[in-house]
Amino acid sequence: MARNMTTIEQLRPGDWTAALECALARLPAEQRSERVRHCLDLLAEGTLDPRGVFVARAGREIVGVQVCVPLAGAACLVWLPTTDDEHADALVEAALSWCRAQGCKIAQALAGPEDGAWTAPLRLHGFRPITQLHQLTHELIDLPPMPNAPLRFLPYRPSLESAFADTLERTYIGTLDCPELNGVRTIAEILAGHRAQGQFDPDSWRLAYDDAGPVGVVLRAELSDGLTWELSYVGVVPEARRRGHGRALVLHAMHDLARRNVLALTLAVDGRNAPARSLYRELGFVEIECNDVWLYFF
Repeated sequence: MARNMTTIEQLRPGDWTAALECALARLPAEQRSERVRHCLDLLAEGTLDPRGVFVARAGREIVGVQVCVPLAGAACLVWLPTTDDEHADALVEAALSWCRAQGCKIAQALAGPEDGAWTAPLRLHGFRPITQLHQLTHELIDLPPMPNAPLRFLPYRPSLESAFADTLERTYIGTLDCPELNGVRTIAEILAGHRAQGQFDPDSWRLAYDDAGPVGVVLRAELSDGLTWELSYVGVVPEARRRGHGRALVLHAMHDLARRNVLALTLAVDGRNAPARSLYRELGFVEIECNDVWLYFF
């Protein structure tokens, strides 16, 4: 009997569950069921665009899946393809073509320690492993005291957008956090990406000043449960570094959230950023996950 011809196509409404089961097949059964339910909710509410989910179909059977999630700010998150080598190349190619058509400038994929075998199709199509991303968390109890750094913090307001944008852009000079991203997107696109993280609250973005002017920014995002927040970004301008301002920014974020009865703060840090990792350890953050970061530039 002749083998069914395999086609690559976008996700059909009737195939949501089957495709997600395939896409998450590497997870243990209990975790997979929970993730499938969560992704089905995201599809139903429109947060996950089904046009970015590509399936390899042999007759009626789904034999491979590639998920790509467009993000605000001209970026996208690409899942590792779930299929055999025969279909992986075509799935990745279809996903990247679609992301390019959406105006994406950067695609990012995360691979855990056990996922090495699944990254070969990404490498073939131009993804490159850049660094390791360390996910950290801190329960907001028994916090270190605030330093005596003479900083003032102003929450984001439209009238401060220019100062926020300018200060944020200057913090990227000499950064040790994914410097490969510098200059790829506009500052407006970067701000749009940060606004889309979690539940945006203008009061959670703070611009830090000393007597000479703006010295840094700290951006936070409320996660879905409301009890956990993410420290999305913290940065200090070059001329104000090595004065303890980075520590003051992080502690300000922690103490402010603790006063609101937030239970935990999470963050992600580039494995190459030794000063930041040292600071976070000193402040009591603990590592919960580590993934390889693969980047593709359109």
